[in-house]
Amino acid sequence: MQRLRFSRIAATAAAALMIASGVSACSSGPLATSPAARIGDRSVSRQAVVDQVELAKKLTDVRAKAQGLGEDDYQSLLSPFLGEGADTMPTSAASSALTTLVQIEILREAVERQGGEITDAMREKAKTSVEQTLSGQGLTSDDVPKAWLDQQIEFTAVQAALRASIEVSEEDLQAAYDAQVDSYTQICVSVIVTTDEAGANAAFARLGAGEAFGDVAKDVSIDEVTATQGGEAGCAAVADVAASLGPAIGTVDVNTPMDPTEVQGGWLIAMVTSRDIPSLDDIAEQLKPELQSPKVGEVVQPIVESVEVDPRYGNWNVAAATVLPPGIGT
Repeated sequence: MQRLRFSRIAATAAAALMIASGVSACSSGPLATSPAARIGDRSVSRQAVVDQVELAKKLTDVRAKAQGLGEDDYQSLLSPFLGEGADTMPTSAASSALTTLVQIEILREAVERQGGEITDAMREKAKTSVEQTLSGQGLTSDDVPKAWLDQQIEFTAVQAALRASIEVSEEDLQAAYDAQVDSYTQICVSVIVTTDEAGANAAFARLGAGEAFGDVAKDVSIDEVTATQGGEAGCAAVADVAASLGPAIGTVDVNTPMDPTEVQGGWLIAMVTSRDIPSLDDIAEQLKPELQSPKVGEVVQPIVESVEVDPRYGNWNVAAATVLPPGIGT
């Protein structure tokens, strides 16, 4: 089964689609009122495509100005939205706009079929996610068109609703927990670093004789940062610490110094000072999304295969869930 990829296509086709207020040059007959696409019992109107292209153009304009582009670069960035004459737009822009609208309707249909619900909490979380993405681009929600912001929030929220509508078995959750618990387990580690094996062995002997780890670290460790803190190196997930200190760090007894080991630039004695192992209940909600995501394709695939697109807008590519401009392929 093909894995669904929700992606927008690049605007490269040169042909133009005649559109004026959502109606082609031929303003009568069945084509004048027929939708741009059908998704099961749902449809995308031709006016919605016009509005979406205009929205994409406004967003591109915002981003171009934010980047401080020169006039030539600015016009080049807007060229995919300019048709060959009045009341026209490139078929590539229309196809890309229709792709976005169809994908949203596919997800909505999938949520409905699953008996799911898009909650206010999902929308709030989606809003935060979209705003964080904008922030990374040097923009705020006030900088972009509200209609685009609302659409992105809805797109993100409906994806979350679809994942949430997919049940995960206790067996699958337990297997995921067993495989990933180290990634969620937090340990705090203290270290003593010496220049050679003899120094490490001497420090280890002092620990064995009952001296406090912090005292020995301050006395002999050559790592200045941790030495001043009594050897405290910080806390992290077991999986991350094991990458540098070895897998034994995940099972060694707390407050028991490990045997000296050679590391780059010297010798190391490590000691786990605390270990916080979460229960399955603690991290179940974090594990579920990755178990639900692979099943999303199975839910949406029949819907994707049912999509019908007005050929003037392009060809529906099932594998990519994308509207390709006319003449590009299927």
